[in-house]
Amino acid sequence: MKHCILIKYCCLDEKSKTLKRGSIPTINLPKKSHEESKPSTSRRIIEKKELVPSKVYKDINDLKSKVSKLGLTGWSRKFDENTFSLDYFDGKHALPLYTLKVDSGLGFTVAAFGWFLPENHHIYLEHKHSVTYVSVASLITEIRNLYVCPGLPLTDSTTTLLHVTDPVDGVSEVTRHTVPLCQEVYCDKDTPYQVSLYLRSADCLMLQTSGEDACDNCSKVLASEVKRQKQSVIKKATSLKEKAPLSGSSKERLIATIQQQRIEAKGLKDRLSGLEKEINLNSITVNESLEGDILNILGNADLKKTPHMDFFWQQQKKLLSSPKFGRRYHPHLIRFCLSIHAKSPSVYRELSSSGVLVLPSERVLRDYRNFFKDSTVRILKQQSF
Repeated sequence: MKHCILIKYCCLDEKSKTLKRGSIPTINLPKKSHEESKPSTSRRIIEKKELVPSKVYKDINDLKSKVSKLGLTGWSRKFDENTFSLDYFDGKHALPLYTLKVDSGLGFTVAAFGWFLPENHHIYLEHKHSVTYVSVASLITEIRNLYVCPGLPLTDSTTTLLHVTDPVDGVSEVTRHTVPLCQEVYCDKDTPYQVSLYLRSADCLMLQTSGEDACDNCSKVLASEVKRQKQSVIKKATSLKEKAPLSGSSKERLIATIQQQRIEAKGLKDRLSGLEKEINLNSITVNESLEGDILNILGNADLKKTPHMDFFWQQQKKLLSSPKFGRRYHPHLIRFCLSIHAKSPSVYRELSSSGVLVLPSERVLRDYRNFFKDSTVRILKQQSF
């Protein structure tokens, strides 16, 4: 008979193992003669069931019967065959401050001063546009905790900046919202009719959590219009390009173009007058007799016999017709000018400043004076080795 084998040991050393007192045998245990193996049970799958909220109202009749029993102070009820509405007046305006309408399918709509909330309002999105799973009392409390959007500021700059239209003229980006006042408010005054005026965007939220500033939609309209006006002012202030058509341009851009052309014309006139003054101060007057003598000398001179003189006058004609900046001088002319400058720098300066001859400046001559030919440098290198 096999003895039971104990599994648990007390490790006193890595190589030797001893039994631990009180250990329970786990191998070669006695079995029953007719022991049967139990089948393994399958794992239970727990299904998560979403909790469906219970309906508060079954139909419109159930809603009417339950709401009629509520004590809603300040709210007036209106019952029709297929609709139900609640109005709350603030005592100052003739139109209700809050209006809650429920149709036959238990869908509700909310309005403030007759202006219905947009479809993307958080009240509609939170309650899925229906009072099936929300009570009218809790919905009224939620509406009362919201503030009416004050709209855009009623200033002259705002009205001129925005294209404001009346509701009778159609839908526009900014609409004038007029709310009449109660007769008790202005009955003692001379005015026959008074209203509260608001400027709202077409997508005004009307009801929001804070009542100090305008809603996000109204603020976006004002900010975008201010940005557009700044861009248009900048565009109007710029002048037209040279080949831009005048027929498609605005009056402001035409004025800016004329002003710029006047400034440019004045600058050219000032420059021309300055050149005339400089010519009058530094020019040399030549009378008819002197001019005839010079022409006779040039005409009688045989330039073919003196090729150097012929080449020099050809270079002078070429330099006189070329622009002042970017002139290129012939090496023969450079050598001739270097020779004159080496003999008498003052004479060379006098000839160059008088304007009679077109000569390179002393700086150009200095650069050429320090220039060495490649052939000369090559010969010197060969001699050094």
